[in-house]
Amino acid sequence: MSAVAEIERWLRRWHLIGAGVDNVWYYTREVLPCPSGRWLARGPNGTGKTTLLEGLCPFLLNPVHMHLSSASGRATSLVSLMKDGSTGKRRFGCLWLSFGTPEDPASGDADAGEQHYGLRMEYAASSNSVETVPFRLPVVPGHDGQDLSTMKRDDFCAWVAAQGGEVFASADTYVADLAQRVFGCGPGTLKRIARRIKKVRNPGLSPADATAELRMALPTVSQDTVRSAQEALAAAEATRRRYERDAKTAQVLEDLSAAWSGPTGLVVRGIFNFETLQVYAATTLPGFCRLTAPEESTLVEQQDAAAILTNGSLAYLTYRKVKDAPEPADRITEFFIHAYGPEAEEVAERFAQCVRVWDREVRESGYPPMTVHPAATPDNQLPPGDVLDKPSARLVFQWPGRIPIDALSSPGRAPSAPARPRSRYDRLRGPRLRPTVDHRHLRHCGPHPRGRRLRPSQRHNYAQSGPLGELGLLGRSPRP
Repeated sequence: MSAVAEIERWLRRWHLIGAGVDNVWYYTREVLPCPSGRWLARGPNGTGKTTLLEGLCPFLLNPVHMHLSSASGRATSLVSLMKDGSTGKRRFGCLWLSFGTPEDPASGDADAGEQHYGLRMEYAASSNSVETVPFRLPVVPGHDGQDLSTMKRDDFCAWVAAQGGEVFASADTYVADLAQRVFGCGPGTLKRIARRIKKVRNPGLSPADATAELRMALPTVSQDTVRSAQEALAAAEATRRRYERDAKTAQVLEDLSAAWSGPTGLVVRGIFNFETLQVYAATTLPGFCRLTAPEESTLVEQQDAAAILTNGSLAYLTYRKVKDAPEPADRITEFFIHAYGPEAEEVAERFAQCVRVWDREVRESGYPPMTVHPAATPDNQLPPGDVLDKPSARLVFQWPGRIPIDALSSPGRAPSAPARPRSRYDRLRGPRLRPTVDHRHLRHCGPHPRGRRLRPSQRHNYAQSGPLGELGLLGRSPRP
């Protein structure tokens, strides 16, 4: 338990806030505040630290003589407390403990005010005896400057009544009121607590005996109560977990509601093949990826979608029906972008622009010229185009509109001058060419996906068979 939690727990119940002594033993008047509930007496040997504690606690919890001596070797008594330090035939003194009220309004005692329980003691030298008067006061004894050491019994009782306090007829009624008001128990329980405290204060008590005494002093809890508490704690934990799940769900819904979405401007009619769109996006958009879902998933309708991920933002391409019709040729579909994250609008616009360029430049062209080069080929030896690096090869795509028109005249051959950076292209529309393979370097790229080398005469057939999927450009593994 943390220090703050311990203090809060302490303040939710009645708690010790001080003590006091007035004209007892060699003490005159001492008010001893302890707001934390802990009081430490410090001083040289023989100054009465133990004697003072013997008179305060546990004696004031149950004022019987046996509670005065903290060890078998000591003979502290009421007579010794009042006789030692006395200068006359009669002596009047007081001892008290001060208790603070609970700060929790639910306790019902928050407005009760502090209470001071104690004993007035009157010593007579002629009889060598001490007469006690137990009392309760809502104020510190002697707070108004009254000299308690000179008050006779009747004057003291009248003064207590004037302060709104109470004088008890016997020690038993005093203990019963203290037990019920402050400790919330019966007088028998408080007497047992006082006996345990007296044993624990014994200087000769071993640590093991002290632990045993404290354990016996604590109230016991039935197994039914323990079981009920465990069930309540388990239910509270389950409630907390449900609350956390609901909070996370609410946050996700809030994030989704803030997502950016908008059309790309591309509308197609009927059954339309947009196979090259994903390839075009994969080779020209930084951060391209694919969102997939298992076939058996019922959470989403679209189980595969092209996407880009960058700087904590995600945009993916989907489509929706603008017009439905019985005949497929009459149906109209529009490509749509959904984006999430701090840069949602920017990445969505970038993806939408890619789709528009594909529609304008590539849509009717089919696959572009493509050359395959060894994985170790440096950039300055590659032809102009969009480069896609694979584990065993470097693929160069020459999309229409993204490379200089003169570079398309000899596909597959590195230019004499160093190639420009891949991020800079002239927006020129080139001729519609079919994919090709750089056969000069094909032997360095590993075996053909179908297990045989490609002959020059088969170049176009190989292109027509869809090499992009076989080379894993769309995330599929090569076929054996």
